[in-house]
Amino acid sequence: MGLIKRIALRSPCTSINEVVERYHSNIHKGLFVLPKPNLFPAGTRIQLEVHLKGGKLALAGRAIVQGPIEGVEGTPIKFVELDDASRGVFRRMLERAAKPEMATGECINRQALSQIFQQMQLVEERFEEPVKVEAGKRSPKGIVLGIDLGTTNSCCAIVKNGKPFVIPSRRGHRTIPSVVAIDPMGQVIVGHAAKAQMEINPARTVYGSKRLVGRPFESPIVRQVRDRFHYEIVAGSDGRAAVKIEDKVMSLERVSSLILTEI
Repeated sequence: MGLIKRIALRSPCTSINEVVERYHSNIHKGLFVLPKPNLFPAGTRIQLEVHLKGGKLALAGRAIVQGPIEGVEGTPIKFVELDDASRGVFRRMLERAAKPEMATGECINRQALSQIFQQMQLVEERFEEPVKVEAGKRSPKGIVLGIDLGTTNSCCAIVKNGKPFVIPSRRGHRTIPSVVAIDPMGQVIVGHAAKAQMEINPARTVYGSKRLVGRPFESPIVRQVRDRFHYEIVAGSDGRAAVKIEDKVMSLERVSSLILTEI
């Protein structure tokens, strides 16, 4: 298997946020590109450590050197093992590298959303019995929450004072890609991070699945399109279309629920 080469980078950054901003440009198709070319031959196993200016560890993990990428200067590596903290930092880099549309204009934050859901619960409890509405009178008002579970992107919003307010994701994005993937460490990732690995790991990345949700595996439309995706579409335990990534079978309803959880 060979010895593991250790590489320690001392960054001028003083915080994790600075690390993400400085090094996200080193991400190319899900790979991290070390600044110097031809450091090691392809297949070399390395232990990479990125330290903040004060010496604190910002990111650490094991990776395998990949072959050179045309038009990209440096040594590309593929992470195969990251601890939880480093995995979070690397996912932020992937999301930042994907250059998604950031939330701008009028939007509502997560704290406000929590309050809204509390109000919705109160409304639900208050109107458990059917409410008679007399002609000419308006029905009781409640919170209107709109969810767009799209084939390509997804988002949600509320209506406040007659205007829509988009609810940003936890990363502050107005919309997220409707993509779910399994990363090299076997973890489920959703949204921008999942989309960022689509080109290098298409068989482990589920996209465009909404149109098949709830359809029998043997239905005409599933039979027609199931070979057009890079990932494997199989019959679930209930006979409906599902996806298989390596040895894991996931229902398309589960895929949709992961996307909804992210927004």
